Amino acid sequence: GDAVDDAPGDDVCATAGAVCTLRAAMQEANSDLVPDADEIIFDAGILGGTIDAGSALPDVTQQLRIDGCSESPIPPDGPCIGVRGPDTSTSIIPNIQADDVVIRFLALSRASVATSLSSGNQRLTLENNWFGLTVAGTPDPIATGAVLNGDDSTIGGSSGGEANVFAAATSEAILVSGDDNQVQGNLIGVEEDGI
Repeated sequence: GDAVDDAPGDDVCATAGAVCTLRAAMQEANSDLVPDADEIIFDAGILGGTIDAGSALPDVTQQLRIDGCSESPIPPDGPCIGVRGPDTSTSIIPNIQADDVVIRFLALSRASVATSLSSGNQRLTLENNWFGLTVAGTPDPIATGAVLNGDDSTIGGSSGGEANVFAAATSEAILVSGDDNQVQGNLIGVEEDGI
């Protein structure tokens, strides 16, 4: 599902239908009165599935960690959850307006931009995500994977378990305009197997 939270700010992720969606969880994280680090995890029963976002997800306004494989019973070798935008002219997570945000193990596809760190914010970490691929590893175009207007962020890393895959990008895989950002070890212009 993709429904909104029924009562943002009550510390309960629940839609009017009493289920917790990614959209509702992000609304609750943004409404947290204590600006500590929230974490969004996914029920093991939906691992391997795809969330179809009917519109752009909420901007991220507080420190947040989104881990698509947090409940995986075995160590993953790729994303465990897909997040698919409504069309290629809409962003998935339009603006990250907070410091110290981590997004890992998601397959982000069918969007204009998967995610964008706003100017003035810093320390975004993107690791082991697929951009422009479904969770099954099939191409699903995205215009731009990630935009870094902020600083001191890391896309990928030195180990294979941190690398992102940027595939099926119709514009740019990564746009960087901030300072002291590190882009390392990613696979760009390929599919999930590096080919």
